[in-house]
Amino acid sequence: MSHPDTIAAADRQLAVEGVSKSFGGVQVLTDIGFSVPVSGLSGLIGPNGAGKSTLFSVVSGFQPGDAGRVSFAGRDLSRMGPVERVRAGLGRTFQVPRVFGSLSVRQNLAAAAPGQAGETLAGVFFRGARIRRQEAEIAARADGILEFLNLARVADKPAGGLSGGQRKLLELGRALMVRPKMILLDEPFAGVNPVLIEEIADRIRAIRETGVDGSGGIGFLIVEHNLPSLSALVERMIVIDRGRLLAQGTPQAVLADARVREAYMGGAV
Repeated sequence: MSHPDTIAAADRQLAVEGVSKSFGGVQVLTDIGFSVPVSGLSGLIGPNGAGKSTLFSVVSGFQPGDAGRVSFAGRDLSRMGPVERVRAGLGRTFQVPRVFGSLSVRQNLAAAAPGQAGETLAGVFFRGARIRRQEAEIAARADGILEFLNLARVADKPAGGLSGGQRKLLELGRALMVRPKMILLDEPFAGVNPVLIEEIADRIRAIRETGVDGSGGIGFLIVEHNLPSLSALVERMIVIDRGRLLAQGTPQAVLADARVREAYMGGAV
């Protein structure tokens, strides 16, 4: 019988257990295992080709693992697709933001809202009042997120005209529209100027503390190559190299680890 404390701990974790993945006979991930708090700020790092993107894809359900298990807040996600995992509370962004360029920033956020009654033909004809109510709720949430992310001034502009940093914020906003408990954040600082990096980091901290509307904090697992910015943001780091877990711990301990330094720059990080 499981101890109550063990069950409670599992309910508060994203756990990756023995995950392996290969493509065409090439082993990309080998027996990866770690756990991070659902409500925490954690980082995932590794040199180019370490397997970070593949691991994110397996955890978020976009790629099936060959072996192992992924659980979130006490639920086994291993047989779930990406949409089911989002419904379970695990959102994600992508390294290259996938915006609808011809739609406005506000419309991009509204399009990300799940379970819209107007998406079905029956909903259009038979649930008009419900659709109008839901559209009002979606619009209010989108406006709140736009204000929170400092995107209100560009809300009605085409998303295709946003800067790289603004696109990153929009991608984060779309993830927030599904009301996740945790977000897998892929390269939030890549191609972003230093001023906007600080703004994005500040918004991440605020989301972790209180959420967008004060309804509760949202945790993050962040893949990022900008080690100084990431180490100043997160509380815990996981390092993988050549598809295997190399180290994990506080940013200070991880970046001081000789194996990590060797994996990155032959001894200099």
